[in-house]
Amino acid sequence: MSKATRATRHPEWVPYALLAVVVLLAFGDVVSYPYVWDDFLLIELSVEEALQIPPRFVHVRPIWYLSHVITSWMVPAPWFDHLVNLLLFLVAVLLAYHFARTVTSDKRAAVAAGLWILVPWNVYPVAWVSQRNDLLIYTFVFSALLALRGKRFGLALVATSLAVFSKITAAFFPLYVTWKMRAAGKRRLAIGMLLVFVTYLALAITTYLRVQEGGEHLANVSLVVGMLRFPAHWAEHFGLLVVPAPFFTGWLHAGFYGVFLLAVISGARTSRDEWMDRQSLEILGIAFLLSIPTIVTPHLRICGLETFFWILLLARTVSFRNGAVHTIALAAFLVSSVWGGLAAKEIFRSRAASAGSGERVGLYPNQYYEHRDEFVRGVARRLLGS
Repeated sequence: MSKATRATRHPEWVPYALLAVVVLLAFGDVVSYPYVWDDFLLIELSVEEALQIPPRFVHVRPIWYLSHVITSWMVPAPWFDHLVNLLLFLVAVLLAYHFARTVTSDKRAAVAAGLWILVPWNVYPVAWVSQRNDLLIYTFVFSALLALRGKRFGLALVATSLAVFSKITAAFFPLYVTWKMRAAGKRRLAIGMLLVFVTYLALAITTYLRVQEGGEHLANVSLVVGMLRFPAHWAEHFGLLVVPAPFFTGWLHAGFYGVFLLAVISGARTSRDEWMDRQSLEILGIAFLLSIPTIVTPHLRICGLETFFWILLLARTVSFRNGAVHTIALAAFLVSSVWGGLAAKEIFRSRAASAGSGERVGLYPNQYYEHRDEFVRGVARRLLGS
């Protein structure tokens, strides 16, 4: 996009500042939240435990573990850990917007980043110290993408490696980076990136096979069975991205989201050319690679990082037939997102959760996954009248 096309009436820093304000308004209060659940274990980690190979825990996440070691050494207090999470999310949002500007207009990039801030599942990494792993992969993946755009391939390799060893969600992202490096003629760096991918995958599979030693939420399915069941897991994953049922607090809340979907279905328009151009296909490919880790575990998560790329793809390719429908869709999305986000924050604001007893209160998506079969059977019985 030419500089002339990017000409605006406001300084270039204004959208960054506005996005920062939105982040602080939405999440500024998390600095007063207590430690909950897994936090109590992580803040006591030693450097040796963080770097242990094979890891002490079921996940291969040494960068995540080290982040807790460092913050506990600096200021061992919940307000500081929450502040670090808040600042990481702020940086990730600004990097996301900066990347989005390279593939679409400034206005659409700002809309994509702004909407992404407010999706309810972003409450968890910001408000829960233990979920810093998501914030780390947000930051490192966007850093890697911007490095690729700037042809700084060595930096892209480092940032991608840090993302991979922060959380398994980024496990297959190195394949995209390897492809970009290979296309740019950086053969040695591409081989290095591929070696990082293979090394991580070997460690991840090894630790997964040791899952009976920990990680109860993974223990009721084997790796092989999980892989055989991946079509159903993947279908549910994509279904929940479209209709995020775990984050609805009731039928009224779901109704607002339904209005958003109806407005999009009835009033949105796009073209095959927009969806099939190189930029859109690359965004789609990144989202696809980020979705792969969801197929193995029986408890699916809605991936916050993947969500951004779907929102960006829609912001880049979709327009509305008239302004009224656009306004209705935007308003309904904002209401349902803020509603879900406020409900999710209640979990971490609760002092009862800080007792470390393991009891999870309020809106917690795992409750949906744990009881979804019972829920489906109940709905079937009501529909059949039995």
